[in-house]
Amino acid sequence: MSRPAAVMLLLSSLPLAPLQSQLGDTPAAAWSEPWWLCALIVLGSGAVGAAVALRLERRRTWRATATGEARFQAELEERARLARQVQDTLLQGFTGLTLRMDAVRISLQEQENPLAGQLGEILEQADQTMRAARDMVSIGRPR
Repeated sequence: MSRPAAVMLLLSSLPLAPLQSQLGDTPAAAWSEPWWLCALIVLGSGAVGAAVALRLERRRTWRATATGEARFQAELEERARLARQVQDTLLQGFTGLTLRMDAVRISLQEQENPLAGQLGEILEQADQTMRAARDMVSIGRPR
C-alpha cells in the first residue's frame, strides 16, 4: 500500500461526518488545507518559544540571585572585619589610657590622696568593660 493510500485509509476511519457534509466526499480535504498546518506550526513554535523564554528567565533570575547573595556575603564579611579592627584599635587605646591612669593612682596613693580610691574604682570598671569587649572580639574572630 502506498503512503497516500495509507493516509486516506487512516483519515477515512476518523469521525469526520461534520466536515464531510461541508467539504464533500473527501475527508482528506480538511487535513490537506494549508491553514491547519500553519496554525499547528504557529501554535507549536509559540509554545516552544514560551518554554525557552521561561527557561532563560529562570536561569537569569538564578544567576542574579546567586550573584546578589555572594555580594551580600562579601559585604557582611568586610563589615565584620572592619568592626573587629575598630574594636581592636579602641581596646588598645583604652588599655593605654588605663595604664596611664593607674600610674596616676599609684602616685596619688603615695601622696595619701583620697582620690586614689575613687580612681581605683574607675580603673576596675574600665578593666571589666575591656574584658567584656575582648570577649566579644574573640567570639567574632574566625577560627
